[in-house]
Amino acid sequence: MAKYVINSGYSTSEVREREITAHSFKTVGDFIDFVDADGEIILRVKAAHVVTIERVDE
Repeated sequence: MAKYVINSGYSTSEVREREITAHSFKTVGDFIDFVDADGEIILRVKAAHVVTIERVDE
């Protein structure tokens, strides 16, 4: 699992910074899914609300 930061430095009503621990992420239609090692969705975010995704080295 890896740590990701979504929208680093942003804070508006629709775009806000979040941290998530997931195996990976993928784009599915209008959404970005963060999934575990089995492919199960941990978090689903509307792609329109994502400005940046950064992987954090631990």
